[in-house]
Amino acid sequence: MTLKLSIPSALLGTLLAAVAFLAVGAHSISVTPLIPVVTVSGIPMPQQMMRVIEGQPFAVPHGKILVVTGAANYGAGETGALLTIDGQIVATPLVSGTPIAIPPGLTAKGGQVVAIDDTQPAGTGILLAYLADAWQ
Repeated sequence: MTLKLSIPSALLGTLLAAVAFLAVGAHSISVTPLIPVVTVSGIPMPQQMMRVIEGQPFAVPHGKILVVTGAANYGAGETGALLTIDGQIVATPLVSGTPIAIPPGLTAKGGQVVAIDDTQPAGTGILLAYLADAWQ
């Protein structure tokens, strides 16, 4: 018994195998972050930059997004800080007098209240941020 391999069937088999290989490789896995990431386009202008000081919670105006960029403190050594949005702790950066970076994408929407607490009576926490227009 002899087997004959026809060229058209070999080419068709190779083509189908390649398509199947590409289809399996094209599958992507979606990962949802703990804090929803918001993409803000453009570069903030100095008029948009602001700070939220401990003891003075800030209500984000409707139609705006507060983009958090860093945290700092003054009047104390290295202390912890609690960053809250609507009373929920969203970050606990360690601040030591100089601003530190906050993970990218931390934002608060219009109507939400943002606050920072230094957790030490000797210091005052400061949240560094800017306001951007919300996209509908």
